[in-house]
Amino acid sequence: MSSPFTADDVDLAVRLAVGVLRDAPAEGWDRKAGSLEWDCWETAEHLANDLFYYAVQRGPQSPPLDTHVPIALSRKREAGPTVFLYADRDAGPAGLVQVLEACGAILVAMVHTPAIGADRPRPD
Repeated sequence: MSSPFTADDVDLAVRLAVGVLRDAPAEGWDRKAGSLEWDCWETAEHLANDLFYYAVQRGPQSPPLDTHVPIALSRKREAGPTVFLYADRDAGPAGLVQVLEACGAILVAMVHTPAIGADRPRPD
């Protein structure tokens, strides 16, 4: 039997990913990410978006029950991922990794925060 993931699990996964990506060579970020059509930069941006997106779904007082929080997605290029949050390329790979780390921290905080309902009082 598996147990539900915890905020500590999310934190560990993000820290491990950030640790690996911080040491990635700068010249590799524009190369394809394995068999994907996306490059490594786009793939890391997509991961940051996923973390932030999951955090956002836990935020509303009345979350949608049959869909998701309606965030508009876009692409920088036709074959790229659809995302809503882009890292500033001028900040380089260190900036991209910082965006990933920040998005992970937001998800960790939201997993720590009980969902609004019986366990969490509604704000006035």
